[in-house]
Amino acid sequence: MKFWPFAKKTSERPVRRRRLTDIDQSPVADTSLSTYSYRRNAAIPNTDHSPRTKFHILRKQQQSYALLLSIVVLAGLALVMLLYQLTGTVKASLYGQVGASEQAKQYSEAIGGYLNSRPLERIRAFTDLDAMTEFIQGNGFPEVERVVDMKPNGLGSSHFVVKVRQPLAAWTLDKKQYFVDKNGVIFASNYFDNPVVKISDQSGLSEAMSGQVLTVTSKRFLDFIGQTVGRLKEQGLVVDQVIMPPGTIRVVEMRLKNGLLIKMTVNRPVGEQVEDAARAVDFASRKGMKLRYINVQVSGKAFYKTK
Repeated sequence: MKFWPFAKKTSERPVRRRRLTDIDQSPVADTSLSTYSYRRNAAIPNTDHSPRTKFHILRKQQQSYALLLSIVVLAGLALVMLLYQLTGTVKASLYGQVGASEQAKQYSEAIGGYLNSRPLERIRAFTDLDAMTEFIQGNGFPEVERVVDMKPNGLGSSHFVVKVRQPLAAWTLDKKQYFVDKNGVIFASNYFDNPVVKISDQSGLSEAMSGQVLTVTSKRFLDFIGQTVGRLKEQGLVVDQVIMPPGTIRVVEMRLKNGLLIKMTVNRPVGEQVEDAARAVDFASRKGMKLRYINVQVSGKAFYKTK
């Protein structure tokens, strides 16, 4: 036999063929022990689980049921939270319970109209109170100053608190009374006591406008009066009466409670005239003078007359 040190040994051992038996050649007959078919190299199924296996199976089933229950509970909580945040029905009340509560129903309807036009804002987290205020004011309710608060009122309901304007002066035009607040906004519905400040129209403007709606001139006039009364009050000068003198619609006389008369014009900014009047009153007070009237119609000057 030849020898080579690096020769690779080969196996000449024949591969053993699988022996065919009678079991392989013929179908397996059913036995009385099981209805399963048994074959070579196949795992024999066992229908009787051990206690450990049964415990694991039961544990997996419990985990599945617990997961399903958690999903159902979370979905229910999410639905309840959504209903709690949803504004289905609207209730409105006036800030500080001013006036009759029955009159707040009209604001509930206006708020409902706003929410109908913006369905997404029925969820309180997305409700824009500023835009809601503008909508209400522009739909026939200028007396509304703003919607100040919104809070839940049970499932699917919200309670809105509406603040209305407080008038500083009143004016009768064509047998209808109008009011003006400190910002110069004109409105006709008042829930407060009638304002102490009365507008005495000696110019004949009310008679000339009889049967007409408020014109640009009259609106500008009331706007001027409202801002002036409000800013004079901030300076400690309380207005008792507003006089529209005859022969002009550009001059306004503000009579204070102490009898001082301040003549102003609608052609100058309100803030400048109020500052001029306040400085003149302070100067006269320091000098011990008793003023009868002050005229601040000219910019940078104040004409006065003592008693």
